[in-house]
Parts: sequence; C-alpha cells; structure tokens
Amino acid sequence: MLEDQILEKSKTTFNGEDINDGLETISSEEAIKMRNAFKNLVLNTPQKSIPMGISPVLTNFSSAVNELSSHFGSIGVGQKYRPQSMSSKHTGSLKTRGELDEIPVEIVELEDFGRLHFETHTSSEVLFKKNRVLDIQDMLVHTKNPITTSMTMLVNEKDIERAVEAFKLLLRVIDPTAKKSDFIFRSIKAFILYGIDYPTLRDELFVQICRQVTLPPNEINKSWDLISLHGWEIFTIAAASFSPTKAFLRYLVSFVRKQKINTPEQSAIFKLISITEYFIKHTMLHGPRSLPPSFAEIESLMDMNPLYTEIIIVGGKPTKFMITMTTTSHELLKTLSRSIGLNDYTGWSLYEVTGVGERAIKPSEYICDVLAEQESHKVPLFDTVDEIPRKTKLVFKKRIFRVTQERKSFDAVEYNLLYHQAVENVRNYVYPILPEEAVSLCALRMQGEFPLQDVSEKTSITLL
Repeated sequence: MLEDQILEKSKTTFNGEDINDGLETISSEEAIKMRNAFKNLVLNTPQKSIPMGISPVLTNFSSAVNELSSHFGSIGVGQKYRPQSMSSKHTGSLKTRGELDEIPVEIVELEDFGRLHFETHTSSEVLFKKNRVLDIQDMLVHTKNPITTSMTMLVNEKDIERAVEAFKLLLRVIDPTAKKSDFIFRSIKAFILYGIDYPTLRDELFVQICRQVTLPPNEINKSWDLISLHGWEIFTIAAASFSPTKAFLRYLVSFVRKQKINTPEQSAIFKLISITEYFIKHTMLHGPRSLPPSFAEIESLMDMNPLYTEIIIVGGKPTKFMITMTTTSHELLKTLSRSIGLNDYTGWSLYEVTGVGERAIKPSEYICDVLAEQESHKVPLFDTVDEIPRKTKLVFKKRIFRVTQERKSFDAVEYNLLYHQAVENVRNYVYPILPEEAVSLCALRMQGEFPLQDVSEKTSITLL
C-alpha cells in the first residue's frame, strides 16, 4: 500500500510540477517501460542511504532521471520530461527574435528533405542512359541543363510551369559569361517575383538555388568560382525577399551554415553566405517583401557596396543613412533618432511625401520596398528639398496635434523639430490660415530669430 502511494506521488508530481505532461505524446509501450523502471528505482533504493532532510521520492526521482536519460534523452532534475520532437526548435515556431537565434545548429542534410518532397527526375545528360532515374544526390548538384518538371512536389500545374521557367531564369543569371546589365537585373527581379507572388514556390526556388551552388563531386569547372559567386548573389537577394516554409527552414539554414564552414573567410562568397544567413532570420521575423529589389539594391550587392537612403529632417539638411535590403521603417527610425539625440521617438514616423500627398510608412514596412516602388513608377528618388517640381522624399516628422493622453515632452531636440515642422506646414499651406494670420506668424518668427534691442512701443505692438 505504501509502495503504491509513493509511486503514484512520484510519477505525477516533482517539485510541484506535473511530470506526466509530455508522457502522453510517447507510445504506450515506452510509457510502461519508463514507469516500470521508475518504480524499481524508487522501491529498491535503501532508505538509510538518503541524507537527513531529503525526501526519498525526490532523491530517487533524480536517480530515475539519470537512468532513463539514456533511453529518452537528457533532462535535468526539476525539469519536465519532453520528447525531442516536442522541442520548439523542431516545430518551426518562430515568434520571437530569441527563437530565431535557436534555429537548429545541428547539420541536417538536404537529401533527407529531398527523399520526402522531391519529384522524380530522369537523366538526359548521359549517353545511352536517357531514361536513368536520378537519385537525390544527382538532383542536388549543379547542372547546365533546364529541368522538365519542378524539383519539389507541387500540386498546381501552373506552379510546375512557373518552377520550370524560374530555373531557366536562374541558369541565365548564374551563367559565368553573363555580365552585369539591365537584362540580368530584370532576370533576377523576375525570379524573385515568383517567390513573392507565389508562396507555394518559395521552397522550390530555394532548392533550385541550393542545387546550382553545389559543385558535383570530383568535377573540375574552371568557371566555378564565378558561377558560385553569381549563385550566392541571387541566394542572398532571395533570402532578403521571402522566407522558406517552417518545414524547410532548418534544412535551408543547415545547408547555408555547412557552406559557410567550407568557405574561406576572406572570400566574397563567405560574406554573401553570412549576409544570407542573417536575411533568412530577418524575413522569418518580419515577413516577405512586397516588391522585388530595385536595380540600385542589386547593383549595390553585386559591387559589395553599402546601400544608402536620404532622410529629410525638418529644420535640417537631408541626411544619408546606411540601410540593407531588409531594413524596416522602425529600425531606421531608431537609428535616426539615436543619431540626432532624440530620446523618445514615440509618435514620430517616416513619411513618404510626394507632390500630391503623403503617407506614414508602417513600422514593419521595408524601406527598400518604398525605393523599389518609386523605381517601378519611374519617379526620381530623394531630390533636394528646394528642387521644383517636388519629387518623392522620405521625411522624418511627427503629428502636430497632440492627443490629450500623450505626455508632455521636455526634450529640447523634440521641441526644435516640432517648431520647424510647424513652420514647414504653414509654408506649404497645410493649415488653412488667413493672410493676416500668416503675416503675424512671419512677424513673430522674425522677432524670435532677430530680437530687436531698441524698438518703440508702436513697433513692438505691430510685430506682436
């Protein structure tokens, strides 16, 4: 009777925690095996070997944990037992930046994904073996020939056709004889657009790129360095534009990290691989882009030059800030506020200002999407403030009318910015004021900026 009570207590709670949570996910045979082993350890341990003040149930549970770890994975005393398949890093749940940093470090092979999700391909490259079915390894190495069907299993016939067309674009982009030109840039944009517009194709496109940056074993290709460079350029752009599915994520990250390990650190490809790894995490957190990258973005990446955009701060000169393909409006806002000494940027936003109106850019919106949109409309970007006609600009400002719940600010930098913003709004007829009111405001501004030392009472009244 006492033995049954001890067993029942020990197998249901430990330090107030339910240890059965997680056992329901394993098979009944494993559960029975675990409970029998647990029972033997609990009931067969001599009571006199336990130090005073320590519960025999807790001490034996610790022993049971150590004994069972060889069968069910390592867990620590005081922790709930959970099968490895229940771990968050295997479920693909990516909700926080911390979880993004825990994308599996272990190396998993792309071939394992291929055995589950690849289509069957036949060889047309080897003489007398035209009908030979390619194995997974052959499907994951570089080829010069187009594919006749998708790499992965796709249900929609239209998607299969798009996958075949995308591979043709990829062959064109990584061609070692291809030179940087508008034709190549358009091919890159067309390839990326498939991934943005058709989410079901994203894993397919990543698999295609992985294949084309993998040199076949025991093969010597004099142009491989250039092919690989072009391949990783479009790999980086794709990672900045859309993300893989959660099912494919750990295979993709593992492939990238494996390539990184085998690449010299001083090479341009190593830098591209590092950027690709960062972009994968970033797009998983913030979502895909709305538009394919602009020509300026592609050229900047190919030349390995930083990318800049110009922000107009009211009351100051236009200032250039370095961005990446995945910089969001919120991230740029933080950088800008820090650079000008603005402590609290609550209520401040980046605005896209055109000759016909303005809009606040959402915090999660990619800055480069704004740049790409303007390029698609053939509108010159970021002209100076005084140029006429006025073109699209990015302006840093805050709403003038404060809500009653908003706290009062004592930040001198903010007051100065608000003053210049108000002046700009008056100058651009944002506020409906009478000519007499405009004259009075001009006079007050002159009085503030050029104070008069000796004025008559009449002059003072006129200025006020």
